[in-house]
Amino acid sequence: MLDMLGNAQVLILLTLGVAALALEVYALVDALRYPAKAYTAAGKLNKQAWVAILVVATMVGFVTVTRVLGLGILGVVAAGVYLADVRPALRAVTPRGGWRGSRGSSGSGGQGPYGRW
Repeated sequence: MLDMLGNAQVLILLTLGVAALALEVYALVDALRYPAKAYTAAGKLNKQAWVAILVVATMVGFVTVTRVLGLGILGVVAAGVYLADVRPALRAVTPRGGWRGSRGSSGSGGQGPYGRW
């Protein structure tokens, strides 16, 4: 009976650790998508600082995937701060189509509501 309970706890903690690592990787990839000038326009730390924070968070998450409730919580907090505070600010200052600008003289640049026509 106790063996089954111990195995269930290990499985739950492993699931939480993998979910935390996925969150950290998602935050890192999202941070890499935005140009450096978006961070400045949003009034946040620069891109290099956030990418460095999230790389360290992802490495901590990888190392502590089976011990997420210990030191691994630091990576989750860093990714959470990025996703809850920085990402919305970046999305607010970034044009929907990105920083490339429009092509041609029309405002849409050959873009429809779901992409190029």
